[in-house]
Amino acid sequence: MRRGAPVLLLVLASTASAQPDGPFAAVPDLDPLALARVIDREGDGVVLEALEGDAPPLAAIHAAPFLRAPEQALGPLARIAAGRDPWRAPAAMQAISRIASGPVLDGMTSREGEPLDDVLASLDQLAADATAREDLRGAAALARSQLTMP
Repeated sequence: MRRGAPVLLLVLASTASAQPDGPFAAVPDLDPLALARVIDREGDGVVLEALEGDAPPLAAIHAAPFLRAPEQALGPLARIAAGRDPWRAPAAMQAISRIASGPVLDGMTSREGEPLDDVLASLDQLAADATAREDLRGAAALARSQLTMP
């Protein structure tokens, strides 16, 4: 029993840290419609602020593609995707892929967002990182090419 206690504590701690707090606490199972409602009610700032934390809630990562200006989330998402967190890194890469492949960037020029040079460099670095997961490296290269398409 003693050997299992540390493992149980680690599982409980990781489960507790993955639980959303704040405006995301009421979102069941990362439901996309519920995430979009939170953004509609709270604004983009709540997601962008959450993404800047050391261990952003998964709900904030999954909510990023629903932002009014999703390109603002690309920098923090690229940082998270390059990390080693087994839950957050793939979720961040999935959010980047959704933003890069969706029609959400069509309005970026009208919003005059910041250039994506830093994001593209981060994606290049992740795609070339031999220590990163192969699926994340491939997704980074694909997202980079999608973000640079005319």
